[in-house]
Amino acid sequence: MILASIREGTVVEVPSDLKENTRLLSWGASHLGRVGRLRRLAAQYPNAIFHAHSSFAGAYVRLFVSRMTHRIIYTPHCFAFERRDIGRYKRLAYRQIERLLIWNTTVVAACSERESSLARAIGARAVVVVPNVPDPAPASNMMTVDGATPGHTSTSPRRLRVVGVGRLSAQKDPGFFAATASALRDSNLLETATWIGGGAEGSHSYADQLTSAGVEVTGWLSKEAVAEIMSKADIYVHSAAWEGFPLAVLDAVGAGKPAMVREVECFASLPGTVKFSTPDELVTILRQSDIQVWGESNLANWRATLRDNTPGQQREMLLRVYEVDRRCREGN
Repeated sequence: MILASIREGTVVEVPSDLKENTRLLSWGASHLGRVGRLRRLAAQYPNAIFHAHSSFAGAYVRLFVSRMTHRIIYTPHCFAFERRDIGRYKRLAYRQIERLLIWNTTVVAACSERESSLARAIGARAVVVVPNVPDPAPASNMMTVDGATPGHTSTSPRRLRVVGVGRLSAQKDPGFFAATASALRDSNLLETATWIGGGAEGSHSYADQLTSAGVEVTGWLSKEAVAEIMSKADIYVHSAAWEGFPLAVLDAVGAGKPAMVREVECFASLPGTVKFSTPDELVTILRQSDIQVWGESNLANWRATLRDNTPGQQREMLLRVYEVDRRCREGN
């Protein structure tokens, strides 16, 4: 059963092997409605495992469902106290809330080694790293611009087609992407820049930052449309100011595209060759490189780093999560 923040009637893609036994429920719009639905589900399914994805869902589940009666697994996908758009004291408050709620958690299923370390630091009883995996793109679109198979960069011109993906939000920092596009354009390295993704009401200022820098903002697109744009890209740039471990990067590398990520704490363990700190640093890297050689090296580094980010490994670690969860429950 999936409880999600979606409007009723929304079509959601579910893997074919799960459709028969999966029920999709709307999370609801009001606080009281969400609490009521959680409590009804807990009463209806006394032996259920609640796996909360995101700090938002994690707060609800761990406030209104008890690990003494149910099994509670938590995947933060970036703890709220990692945010950089709020002040120090608010981050400290979020950290304290997580410290309190961790006692009502049987297992943290972290999406990265950093998230695992943070979970242990706030007192998690059991932590297992479950790697994110790329979303399979339509096979017809899994080609680079010169028709090569995934894993080979195109014979790229010095003027590059750059793509970023994400919600128009403070976390994804479209302003940093806009500054990067401007720096590349000023250095005659940019052909086009595209941002795939939209935002909630009030996100127009982020879109304005991008369009003012000459970046095309597509809004949210279908998987096929995203794959089509990515197939024509030369480089994927990830501009987020804080993260868990983003699927968009995995998808870009999975599509055979060189990727450069902003150097933030969640990427501390990555090789320096796939990170940059400022727009000018990326300009310097690209200006001094043979683009094709650099792209092949970049992809090789990513593939070595992401060798465990596979569906098989993800399944194995999820099974381990539920086994650890069972043992923790029995130990109560």
